[in-house]
Formats: sequence, structure tokens, C-alpha cells
Amino acid sequence: IFNGSHKKIKYKRNEGCDTCGGSGGKNNRCTSCGGRGQVNQIQITPFGKIKNTIQCPQCRGNGKIIVDPCKKCVGKSYLPTEEILEFDIPPGIMDGETLVITKKGNAIFDGVNGDLIINVVEIPHDTFKRNGLDIKQRISLPYKDLVLGGPKEIETLDGRIRINIKEGTEIGHILRVPSKGLKRHTQMGDMLIEIWLDIPKNINKEEKEIINQLKN
Repeated sequence: IFNGSHKKIKYKRNEGCDTCGGSGGKNNRCTSCGGRGQVNQIQITPFGKIKNTIQCPQCRGNGKIIVDPCKKCVGKSYLPTEEILEFDIPPGIMDGETLVITKKGNAIFDGVNGDLIINVVEIPHDTFKRNGLDIKQRISLPYKDLVLGGPKEIETLDGRIRINIKEGTEIGHILRVPSKGLKRHTQMGDMLIEIWLDIPKNINKEEKEIINQLKN
């Protein structure tokens, strides 16, 4: 998602029959609906007559009746096929967005192909969290680095960078690094670095004495 990518997928769809051209074979206009694919229905209710428009049951909404089915597709107008498709995922695409590949969906009776809808699902990263185009990460620093400050190298999705920790930085402070987030078209997000305290689990006697001195 950061750099965008080129993908190749294999999927199944219905392709229009090349023998009958997607017509299903020789057909005539449906006499029940006059080729409209719909008929009017009158329903008697306690409140009077209700007129509804429904799909023609004779031609199933196609407007045509097949009288001589195509031998290849047996009148269905399409054949199942397996296709390999290559496409590009643009940088910065959002989780849940869709890509539409025109005319790469299913074929329908005597019509044009539908579209292929690709749903994008973002896999969470172990270190970096996303907030729109901004990327957030948490780094833990020793107590002395928070108090005294100084330069620090950190990882980003675009390689290592050097940041400067200010003296007296508080736990939970958010350091913003411009233009180190995700790029989408002409927009560019930032890297948000949450500063946290790295508390040592095991300390020796000398370290304990130093800490006690600071306490006093």
C-alpha cells in the first residue's frame, strides 16, 4: 500500500459465447411482453386493485424466446471460463476501497459484460498503524534520553531516518515528521511518533543507587 503494487489474480467468470455472440441461439421476440421483458400484473386486495410491473415469466425478463439454442452454450448465451488478470494497486489506497475493472465481470444474455469489483483489504502492520495518510508508531526510550534529549534513528516504511528528541520530552508526546506518511495523488501524510518510556526489567545494585539518588 505504501508504494503501490502490481497484482496478478486468477478468477472464474461467465464469458459471452463466441459462437452465438451472446444471443443464446436463434430467438424471436417474446409475445407475452412484446420484447419489453416486463408485464403488468393486477392484484385484487381488500383495498381495491393494485397494478404491479413484474418480470415476464415467459422470457424471464430477456424480451426474447430462444427457438433454436446454440449448440455450444446450450442457449445460456455464456460459457464459464477461468481468467488471469493483471492490475495495479495505487499507492495510498484505503482499506475497504474498491477497484473497478470494466467489462471483466460476468456476461449476460444478449448484453454487455459486467464489471469486476476488487475489494481491497489492508493487512495490519506489526509496527506501523495507519490513520488516513498518516502513519503512527510508538518508540520506547530510556529515561535519560527523555530528560537529556538528543538524536535518535528510527525505522520508517521508506528507510531509516534521524529525529531529534528534545530535552524534557514527556511520555506520550507525539513527534510529527512531515512527508513520511503515505502518498495519495498529490497528498502526502506524516509520520507520527509516540514517545514512550522504556522501563528496564532487571537493574543491578549500582543502577538502583543512582535511581535512589535521583529520587532524593
